[in-house]
Amino acid sequence: MRTFELPAAVTVQLRTWAGIPGRATEKGYEGPPLALEVRTFARHKNDYYLGPFFSEGDRVHITREQLELSVRAHLDMGLMDYVDIRDGFGLVEISYWSPDEVRRAIEYRGPEVERGAFYSEYEARLWSTPSQYVALLQASANLRLPPPIRAGGFVIRDEWDGRQPTYDYVYRLQPLVGSQ
Repeated sequence: MRTFELPAAVTVQLRTWAGIPGRATEKGYEGPPLALEVRTFARHKNDYYLGPFFSEGDRVHITREQLELSVRAHLDMGLMDYVDIRDGFGLVEISYWSPDEVRRAIEYRGPEVERGAFYSEYEARLWSTPSQYVALLQASANLRLPPPIRAGGFVIRDEWDGRQPTYDYVYRLQPLVGSQ
């Protein structure tokens, strides 16, 4: 039985469309940074929700180091809540954070912003300071998007089971509210 394995790199190309229904054309995403997460599925205990990972232009590039730092940050928050990520199923889901998830993350980070430090040293390596992290979240396009429709296709599903070292995806987004 194959199990989960972190890839060396993941690239997600963000695409959207413009125009009227029936005549819309697909184009590269040109909006504010978008926060994506990677969900892994545990065989027991809790799933890992890695990230968020922020876009630069029309791409999100995620390295193995970033994935590992996110895993370690989870373990810092609740070592007893998780098993080794490699013991999970190979299945992953990649989607953007909903507006509510972004707002909860901003609220949750309030004490860290006041203190000027993350709870985990691994988060500092991912996002520098809590203030910078919160600023990224506040500027994210996620606050202007509807919640992702997990059953309707606005989720990437794949298996990270070690068969290949890198993954490239295309993620099609709904147009941002007020754009076109």
